[in-house]
Amino acid sequence: MNRREFWHEMAKSLFDTVKEVAHPLVEMYAERIEDTVDGLSGLTWVPVTDRPARSPGAAELVFVGREAYYLYINSRGVLKAFKNHCNRCGGHLTNIAEAKKVKCFTCSAEWDMLREEGTLKPREVPVKVEDGRLYLGVMMHEP
Repeated sequence: MNRREFWHEMAKSLFDTVKEVAHPLVEMYAERIEDTVDGLSGLTWVPVTDRPARSPGAAELVFVGREAYYLYINSRGVLKAFKNHCNRCGGHLTNIAEAKKVKCFTCSAEWDMLREEGTLKPREVPVKVEDGRLYLGVMMHEP
C-alpha cells in the first residue's frame, strides 16, 4: 500500500466513524423537530387499541375521545383512516360491509374504501405504527 492509498483509507475510515457517531444524534433531532411541527400544527398522536381487519376494504370504527374514525386497508394494502363525518352535510357515515363502502344516508354520498373513489371524499387522518402500536394523528386544536 502506498502513501496515497493509506491516506485515502484513513479519510474514509474517519468519515465512516463520524457518520456512525452522528447518526443517533441526527435521528434524535429529527424526531424532536417532527414533534415540534406536530405540536405547532395542532396534531396529536393518540394510541388506538384496535387494529383494522386484514381484509382490504373492511372498515373498523374506533373512538378517540368523542370523535369516531374509520380504519381500513385499501386495495394496495396501505392502512388509512378518516373521520366519521360527511364532508358535504356533516352527517355520520354508515359502513356497508358487504359493499366495502361507507355511505351518508342524509345526502346519499358514498365512498368505496377498496377502490378509494366515490361521491364522498372523507377527511383523512394521518396514521403511523410505532413499536407495534397504532397511532392516529388527531387535531386537538386548530392552528
